[in-house]
Amino acid sequence: MNKNELLQSAMKALALKLELDSCSTDGFRVQRWGIGGQSVVYEVDLPDGRRVCLKLVRDDGTTIHLERESYFLRILHSKHFPRLILDAARDGFIVEEWVEGVPFSFKSRPFLLRNLKVIARDLAQVLQDLTATSLAVLHRDIKPNNLYFREGEVVVLDFGSAEHEGARAPVQPNVFLKLGRGTHVFQPFEQLASQPTQDRRVDVFAAASVIFAIIEGRPPYDNAQSGYAEALAYYESKERELVRVLKSRPPRLRTALFNALLVDSKGRSTDLWDVVNAFE
Repeated sequence: MNKNELLQSAMKALALKLELDSCSTDGFRVQRWGIGGQSVVYEVDLPDGRRVCLKLVRDDGTTIHLERESYFLRILHSKHFPRLILDAARDGFIVEEWVEGVPFSFKSRPFLLRNLKVIARDLAQVLQDLTATSLAVLHRDIKPNNLYFREGEVVVLDFGSAEHEGARAPVQPNVFLKLGRGTHVFQPFEQLASQPTQDRRVDVFAAASVIFAIIEGRPPYDNAQSGYAEALAYYESKERELVRVLKSRPPRLRTALFNALLVDSKGRSTDLWDVVNAFE
């Protein structure tokens, strides 16, 4: 099935799900919004005035990321995550509520700074909601591109990389595809190095990195060095720099942020509430 056929199939399935005009797709306005790593995102306006988000598998992709997203949105129930409307992930598409709000972009930084206390509180609650299920969930991709501030609350998008805590399978040793690429700068070292011991502190690091970036105007780390030993030494040197960078901040905030951004996950905070309390 080509992309246009898949899109038409998705529209018909959506009309059937929502019982719109006997499954007619007349009156749908579909506009491509963006392209992700494994899916194409469409903004869909329905005849009754509602707007939804359609994610369609890319021609060169697989459905695994859509299947993950639909699964985790089904089991997670929080106002901080989008609502799943239609799950056809194995057929190549899913539909979610459309999230309107202020993006976590550089242009929005003055606004985000004014609302930083609320943002920190909501990110801490997001991490708590993720770990409140019987098997804790790791989002693994908390970053500005996946965050919106909607009606005074943070909403986290894109669960395509999520997994249950403790479910990570061993990976090929000494293969570090992400290290040194200058991307994935909100991910901690153990995630960049594909270590199997990733736990909820992955998301703590990412959320704290977002808060740091709002305060300082840049992420705390930059993933600029390749090779495991070289990259680890580089990250440890950047960690020492954080002490200097955070020196001008109030002591409680300085300590809480630093503990959430430690390179060694064994010493890192397991939640974000110390950061939240530091804003009180």
